[in-house]
Amino acid sequence: YNRLMKGNNIVNQEDIIALLKNENVIEQAVDKAFAEELFMTDGIDKTFDYNGVQLINRAVIISYIRQLLKIDAKHSPFRILGLEQKVQKQMTVKTSSGHKDIMIGGYIDRLDMVKDENGRNRIRIIDYKTGRLPSMKVNSISELFTNENMKKKHTDYYLQTIFYSLIVNHSSEWNKENAQVSPALMFIQYAGA
Repeated sequence: YNRLMKGNNIVNQEDIIALLKNENVIEQAVDKAFAEELFMTDGIDKTFDYNGVQLINRAVIISYIRQLLKIDAKHSPFRILGLEQKVQKQMTVKTSSGHKDIMIGGYIDRLDMVKDENGRNRIRIIDYKTGRLPSMKVNSISELFTNENMKKKHTDYYLQTIFYSLIVNHSSEWNKENAQVSPALMFIQYAGA
């Protein structure tokens, strides 16, 4: 999104659509990421001999990026507040051995702000998932706090984004406007556009 963001970190629909029309830009960005992360080079003016698995991974990543951009175009404009943003908060929890201070937090894949249907700002906590969709439905909040069927329901995914949302909701740094905050899981390969 660095390429799309304006000075105020706003991403507009017309910019996303233009990027989708220019397939080479997406491919070059993926190749640059492969160069830096896999081949450990800057990737400038270099070509790489991808092996078969790398070619498949490259094609899948390009496909995922295109899917995400199509979805984002539908929800634009939005303002990027953070990418891979570290958030944390100290909390006191009641345990059987008394009150304990713990630190909760992690890295939010994407923190952005959109306008809701009433024109009010809403902060989204977006966590991208590349695994399978949950095979069972979560029916209550209490299920998030048990290990029962965790692998089938992915309750840990939901709990993670709820914790991130609570942190951001109470943060004077990330939620200066006291906007509503909503968690969102994005299962990339199932995200229809």
